Amino acid sequence: MSHMIVFQGIREGVGNSSVIAMLGDALNQQGGKVLLVDLTPSNALRLMFNIAYADQRGWAHSLQAKGDWREAAFEVTQNLFLLPHGRASSNVQQIDAFCAELIKELQNTFDWILFDLPPGPTTAQLPNLHQRVTLKVTVLAPDVGCHLRWIERPTDPRTHFLVTQFDPSRKLASELVSEWQYQTGNSMWPVMISADESVHEAFATKSTATRMFPASSATANMHSLATWLLAQGFKGRPA
Repeated sequence: MSHMIVFQGIREGVGNSSVIAMLGDALNQQGGKVLLVDLTPSNALRLMFNIAYADQRGWAHSLQAKGDWREAAFEVTQNLFLLPHGRASSNVQQIDAFCAELIKELQNTFDWILFDLPPGPTTAQLPNLHQRVTLKVTVLAPDVGCHLRWIERPTDPRTHFLVTQFDPSRKLASELVSEWQYQTGNSMWPVMISADESVHEAFATKSTATRMFPASSATANMHSLATWLLAQGFKGRPA
């Protein structure tokens, strides 16, 4: 069975799709067979893998056209696959039903399946997805907007947290992270993703920092995160 992780930004703009794209790269470069699944109607994840903006293909577009969503997947490099959302709308019921079908069919095919979930839908609204995944991760940046949503977030003991856009020179950022670490303990992932302009520069050329800027701090963070996940026992497909 695959290790399946759902990543969900606490709000828009925290870099959720960038995290998934770069972590997918890092896990693949460390020998994993990886599938990235975009569940967001913005359909942005594909743009980090040089897929044309005008390309409408994706699982939601295929379902809307009564086609086969399997034919919408891309192999972006050896053993790294992407299934875009596609140019179509979707609601939480459609997302949950699709995820149940995908997991049932592909859970023994990949080492890792990473889901890009938009802000908003809760665990209760997506029961099929959240009952089957290995981990649920909330992605947040150390700013006041994220902290306000942190205070209001629904409590879910299975949720882990990943900090992005971290700049240790910013006093507020360090204080917020310390507060979050105190409140969550081991639920806060130990690797934080640095604020790094190379992430934006890579996205501007439809790529990721892990491929375009191998010496960047964001790339080093992602490889450290992949190594940490493997050290937790996520080595190959679990039985």
